[in-house]
Amino acid sequence: MRANWNDNEIKQLFEIVEKNKENNLSTLQSFKEYSTLSNRNTFSIRNFYYQYVRFLNKNPQNASKLGIDLSKHSVQSFEHFSEKDKTELKKQIEGLTEKGFSVRNACEKLANGNIKEMLRIQNKYRSLSAKPKQAKVIPFPKQKTQNNKLSDEDIKSLFMGLVKLVKENEKASLQSDLKLLVSKQEQQKRKELVLLEQKQVEIEMLKKEIAELTNKNKKLNEILANYRINFVKNSPINTNN
Repeated sequence: MRANWNDNEIKQLFEIVEKNKENNLSTLQSFKEYSTLSNRNTFSIRNFYYQYVRFLNKNPQNASKLGIDLSKHSVQSFEHFSEKDKTELKKQIEGLTEKGFSVRNACEKLANGNIKEMLRIQNKYRSLSAKPKQAKVIPFPKQKTQNNKLSDEDIKSLFMGLVKLVKENEKASLQSDLKLLVSKQEQQKRKELVLLEQKQVEIEMLKKEIAELTNKNKKLNEILANYRINFVKNSPINTNN
């Protein structure tokens, strides 16, 4: 979830967002401002911010610990890519691919390791990069008429053209069915990935709780050890000696 973000960095980012909102500046401006301060990727900051707002909405106790007022933070603008977001996304992914990243790895980097968001970014990039398909047009031979009649060669050419067109339509239909099947499989895969992501968040929270309990246990052991030492020192046997 945090992707190497510490508490101070998170608080600084949220404070910048709150400050700019009070000054009627866009959230995107806040991400750019923090990018300059932290040398982090603007789009990566954007993704982390919205992911963490959602996380805090589900875990308000963490917001209280960080001193974050959730009423000043919203995820409404996260549902859709704005035109500026699309331009920025395409630019940053292409910049990373020029450095040797695969498209998938570039999307994963921008998503801060969030599987669901990585798929969302990857799908959006593919739609932005896809070239419009050109309609297939099968040229028919020019009709050479003699006494307003088609020759046998013309009829044969027209028939072969129609056969080819029927085959193309059948192929397109099969491709459409295949795409539908793949789409259903992708939807199922995404659902599984979302569940996996939720489990990852739960695991991270459990790790943190275990670390806190371990620390408390260590302190209790230290207190108990000191108590035993003091008890032995102050026991009647040691006093008589």
